[in-house]
Amino acid sequence: MTVWIIAFLSGIITALFYIIGLIHGVFLAPLLFLACFLALLLLFLLPCVIYSLFVDLDKPCVKASKFIRFYGDRMIDMVIMILRVKITVTGKELLPSEKFLLVGNHRSQMDPILEMGVFREYNLGLVSKRELFKVPILNKIIHKRFCLPLDRKNAKNGKTTITRAAEIIGSQCASIGIYPEGTCRAEPELLPFKTGAFKIAQQAECPIAVVVIQNSELVAKRAPFGKTNVFVRVVGVIGAEEVKECKTAQLSERVRDMMNQALTAGNTDPF
Repeated sequence: MTVWIIAFLSGIITALFYIIGLIHGVFLAPLLFLACFLALLLLFLLPCVIYSLFVDLDKPCVKASKFIRFYGDRMIDMVIMILRVKITVTGKELLPSEKFLLVGNHRSQMDPILEMGVFREYNLGLVSKRELFKVPILNKIIHKRFCLPLDRKNAKNGKTTITRAAEIIGSQCASIGIYPEGTCRAEPELLPFKTGAFKIAQQAECPIAVVVIQNSELVAKRAPFGKTNVFVRVVGVIGAEEVKECKTAQLSERVRDMMNQALTAGNTDPF
């Protein structure tokens, strides 16, 4: 919706300049539209940029920011619309009322954006690669959305991230998502899981929501001229009591089996 509003306003401004151009014999309507669109988009994002200047990355996020959630959701919607992604979601009725650990397969760099959009009502944060936290402004925004950096080469840092993620879920501030494969893989076969991911649920004593995503690896190949149908499915939930009774290796194996079954019987988009 935000994209359409900005485009509509840009069209009005461009029309006014076009009329002036007719009077003076200058015809630059396409360039004017693009300039107006980009200017209005930057103006829309300006409050978010200003807000980010006052965000301290060293201070843990303990409360959801309605301001950042609003702008973050609008930005996610714009990306999905511009890239022409249609998302089909099933199984959300299985999700628990309390906060949870979302565990999913990882097909592309688009997965975090799409899943934060799909599960926005659960205030989903993500355990992300630490490189994202080096990007100015973006690092402040995702920090306020309960995203956490993970350096897999640093064991101490990994334990700190796991503990912080468990604290966030346990305090019911947000649900946290993580990809136990550790990296994205375009092929349907799952990579070996990092079992440490499941320690978050054990420490938080929370449910695990198992999710699979398909076709997200096609977005980069088709956008912006081709549409991509992406399928996101909640295939099951492991209750908090069962999480407490299982070892991380057992949880990892069970989640992997659930994902494999869902991916084998899942939807695909050949076009």
